[in-house]
Amino acid sequence: MKVAVIDIGSNTIKLVNYRIRQDNSFTAYQQESTKVKLGESFANMCSLTEESMTKAIDTLLLYRDIIKLESIGRVICIGTSAVREAQNSAYFIQQVRRKTGFRIKVLSGDEEAYCSYLGTSMSTNIPNILFFDLGGGSLELVCAENFNIKKIESLPLGSLRLSQIFSRKDGSFTTKDNDRMLEHINSLLPTKKSLELNIDSILAGVGGTLRAIAKYDQESKGYPFPRLHNYRLSANTIESIINKLNYLKIGEISRLCSIDSSRAETIIAGSAVILCVMKKLDFQEVVVSEHGLREGVLAA
Repeated sequence: MKVAVIDIGSNTIKLVNYRIRQDNSFTAYQQESTKVKLGESFANMCSLTEESMTKAIDTLLLYRDIIKLESIGRVICIGTSAVREAQNSAYFIQQVRRKTGFRIKVLSGDEEAYCSYLGTSMSTNIPNILFFDLGGGSLELVCAENFNIKKIESLPLGSLRLSQIFSRKDGSFTTKDNDRMLEHINSLLPTKKSLELNIDSILAGVGGTLRAIAKYDQESKGYPFPRLHNYRLSANTIESIINKLNYLKIGEISRLCSIDSSRAETIIAGSAVILCVMKKLDFQEVVVSEHGLREGVLAA
C-alpha cells in the first residue's frame, strides 16, 4: 500500500510518499519540497497573504498530480503553525478543499510536538530525551523519560518568524538585531527545572535548519558517510558555523552546497534557536534525526 503525507508548514510545503508493508512498517520512496513562506507576513499581521495562499494552492495542485501518477489512494494533509495561527485559516482551508480536494488536518501545538517526537523516537530509540522540532513558525519541545512524555511545549520561535521580526530587509542581521533576537529567544525558552529534565537526557532534534548545519559541518570536515541521521553536533561547532555565516550575505549563503536557497534567509535565526536551547538547558551536543513529524503522523 502507498500513503502520501503533505506537510503544510510556515516556510515550506512538503510531500513524502511512503510504501507501507504488511507489518505496518513503512519506507519513504519520494520526497518533494517547495518554499511557499505562508508565515512570512506574521511579523506584521496574523493573516495569510493572497500571494502565499495562491502559491500554496499551486504547489498542492502539483503534488496532487504527483500523487495521481503514483496511484496513491490515501493522502494525509496536515497544517502546522502558520495555518494554525492565521486569522483567515478557515478561508484558506476551504479554498484548498475546493480547488485541490485535500482536507487539511490542522495540528495543535501539542499534537505537532507529539507526532514529531513519535517519529524521532521510533528511529533513534533514546529513552531519556529532550526533543525539539524547529520549523518556520514554531519550536516544539518534548521532554520524555523512559519513553514516557513528561512535558510538551510549543513556542513561537520558528526560524522564518524570527527572521521576519529581527532581520533587516536584505535578510542580514546587525549585531544589535542579533542581540535583540537572542534576548527574545532566551526569554521564551523554558528552564531545566520547569521541564523536569532527567540528568541523563540526550538532546535530539529535527528540522531543516538542523539538517543544513549538520550537512555543512560534514562537508567542511570531509565526513565520509552521506547520512545525517544520528549525526552529532557540538555546541561549539554550531557557534562556529553561526560566526562564519554571519560574515556572509544571503546570496553567498544560498550558494553553499549544504544550504540551499530556500534555507539561506532563515538559517541564522534557526541556528540561534538551536544554540540557545543547548546553552540555556546545558547540552553539549545535539543528535540529528531525519525522521519526525511526517513519520509520526503516519505512525499515529
